[in-house]
Amino acid sequence: MCRVNPYSPEVSMVSIVRPRGLRARIAALAILVTGGAATLVALAGPLDPPSGPVGSTYKTLTEVEPRTALSDQSAPGDADNQFKITKPGSYYLTGNITGVSGKTCIYIASSRVTLDLNGFTLEGVSGAVNGIRVNTDHGVSIRNGNVYNFRDGIDAQETNGAKLDNLTSTGNSFTGFKIGLTAIVTDCASVNNPTGFQVFSTSTLTRCTSRGGGSRGFDVGRGCSLTDCNAWGTATGFYVAGEGMLERCSSRENINHGFNLQESCIVSNCEAYNNDRIGFFATARSRLTNCVARLNGWGFSMVEANAIVECTSASNLNDGLYMSGNANTVERSTFHENGRHGIYLFDGVGNTIDGNLVTYNADTGLRLNHSDNLAVRNRSRGNSVANYSFVANNDYGVILTNPGAGFTSSAAWANFAY
Repeated sequence: MCRVNPYSPEVSMVSIVRPRGLRARIAALAILVTGGAATLVALAGPLDPPSGPVGSTYKTLTEVEPRTALSDQSAPGDADNQFKITKPGSYYLTGNITGVSGKTCIYIASSRVTLDLNGFTLEGVSGAVNGIRVNTDHGVSIRNGNVYNFRDGIDAQETNGAKLDNLTSTGNSFTGFKIGLTAIVTDCASVNNPTGFQVFSTSTLTRCTSRGGGSRGFDVGRGCSLTDCNAWGTATGFYVAGEGMLERCSSRENINHGFNLQESCIVSNCEAYNNDRIGFFATARSRLTNCVARLNGWGFSMVEANAIVECTSASNLNDGLYMSGNANTVERSTFHENGRHGIYLFDGVGNTIDGNLVTYNADTGLRLNHSDNLAVRNRSRGNSVANYSFVANNDYGVILTNPGAGFTSSAAWANFAY
């Protein structure tokens, strides 16, 4: 009898003795094969695949990236444009693009287009026209990238309802952003463009910033809404043509006005700081609430039928408030340590100055230089020249000077000097 090597793998399953005769050899072979099969079944698991055809587990390229890379094939250019998008779809950049003199870099001529700059930059050269220009009806979205050194950075004024998000436009010759009707602009920045944002009517801007430039940070048409926007170091920070709504916006260190509000604007919780001329200039029928003007040439200036309510004007070089028109209202506001008058009405009739605090200004606290106005319930203290100065034919509450502790008075509309 001959035994198999005990360290052979087969021995772990069965001990084999060389059989004698053909029949015995066949039986032994059957035992070996059956044992081996049992081992294979135990190692491989159940062989019970689901019914139906076997499909691929891989994704197609379209499924992995269901957008179109911008290229000469997907957006072939022409004599005026490096790339021209003429079909709806979602396009993206795969790298930086250098502009060409005399051409627009990317021209969007189709509605329903999304362009993702994918964090890359369009960099212009001398004579390059637009970084991106849109000329179509509606439905264009542009996001996530930088445009630099063109004539106009992003020109979307010839489309309605554009969406611009997370874009920076820098060092262009004319304008950072040109924006058409009913656009939505979010988290965009204009840096060192003569005009930062040139906006047509009824658009919404949120968390946008304009820094540097020679004209206007925000040049805004009628019916626009601006929230959490900032203008810094331009000529005029915000110029609003009319019916605008501004909330929590800041205008700082501009060489002209911080806010130039032409007509019927609602402005709340905004700040004008260290602008060379007027912090807030309101021409007609605007309302300013909870705003602060500090270290400007003048804090506030109003012309016709405007209202300032619960605002603060402090440490401005000239007047805290300068008025030269009719039917304005100043209520419950503070004018403190300004370089001339706290409140100065130079000209106009029908103005109401009610319930304000006017303190430590370098000239007169409240001065009415024209007749036919009303001043009641104001408090004035420590102004260098006089607390109050009214020309003839104004209406005002009696002035109670240093009324002392525990005073009583039947004059409900009295002004106080103390």
